[in-house]
Amino acid sequence: MKIPLELVSIDPNGTHLLLDVTINHKPLKLVLDTGASRSVFDLDYLKEIEPDLIFKVEEATSAGVGAINMKSYTVVVENFGIGKHKMKNIELAAMDLAAVLQSYEKIGAAKIHGVLGGDILLKGNAIISYANRELKLDSDALMVL
Repeated sequence: MKIPLELVSIDPNGTHLLLDVTINHKPLKLVLDTGASRSVFDLDYLKEIEPDLIFKVEEATSAGVGAINMKSYTVVVENFGIGKHKMKNIELAAMDLAAVLQSYEKIGAAKIHGVLGGDILLKGNAIISYANRELKLDSDALMVL
C-alpha cells in the first residue's frame, strides 16, 4: 500500500515527512519518525477526540525529544487507519507531546498529533521514497500488529 507523504521544511537545511492517519475515523497528522522506537500519539488530543477512551499508565517511563522520564500510556482504539488499511482493536501509545507540538507551531507547520515510529514501520516492511513522497507498507504484514 502506498501512503502519500507531505514534505515540510524545517530550518534552512532540514525536512520532516508528515502523513495522515485516522483513529476511530477521525483524522490525525503524524510525523514519520524512523528514530522513534514506537508510534506515539498526543495524549491530550486523543482525550479531546475520543473522551471515552480508557488509558492505562505504563510502568516504565519514556524518553523523547526534549524530555526524559515522561509518563506514557497505552490505549486500545477500535479502528486505526493508515492509507487504505484499517486495523481493529489496536493498542497504541500516548503521552504528553506538548513540547513537540509547540515546536511545529513555532515554524508554522501543520498541526501534528503524534509520530509514526519503528513499531509500525518495521512490521509493515516500510520503504520511504523521498522522490515520490510516499511511504510503502505491506498491509498483510500489518495484520499482526
